[in-house]
Amino acid sequence: MRRLFLIIIIALLFSSCNTENTKHYSVSLTNNSSKIITYFYNGSIDTLAISEIKKYEVEAHTPSPKNIVDQNGIASIKMNTNGMTGNYDFSDAVPFNLNVVNQLLIEVKFKADNFINDNGSFEFSIGANEEKNTAIIYTLNPNFTSLIEYPVIIDWNISGNDIYVVTR
Repeated sequence: MRRLFLIIIIALLFSSCNTENTKHYSVSLTNNSSKIITYFYNGSIDTLAISEIKKYEVEAHTPSPKNIVDQNGIASIKMNTNGMTGNYDFSDAVPFNLNVVNQLLIEVKFKADNFINDNGSFEFSIGANEEKNTAIIYTLNPNFTSLIEYPVIIDWNISGNDIYVVTR
């Protein structure tokens, strides 16, 4: 009798798993940043103006928004998720001053994915034997990549709201 009851319960559980009846829920994305942003969510690329809210009907387990950038393509946006509602809120990421010393006898160009903002560009250029502190970076874990065909060593450290970089 117990086996029959167990088999009936298992059969009922499997029959209730109908993938055609996928549950949908409402998610809102709110732009509280000072910039127009673009992102990839729910299978498409979309844009949010400043102070704009968009609502989506999504399936359960839809991945969170990805590739969130401002109007210049710079990743200067922070995303917060409300764990209770599943809603997303975008705000300005904390900027860090980028202080660079180039010890090489050539001009150096580098990037840190798209986290650098050097007057609207995410590539940073610095002349030979030059010091420059005009750029901002929006990550505490930069992955610096040289954009020139010359072996460059890029060392960096963080102090307060500044990231210090030395190219050699």
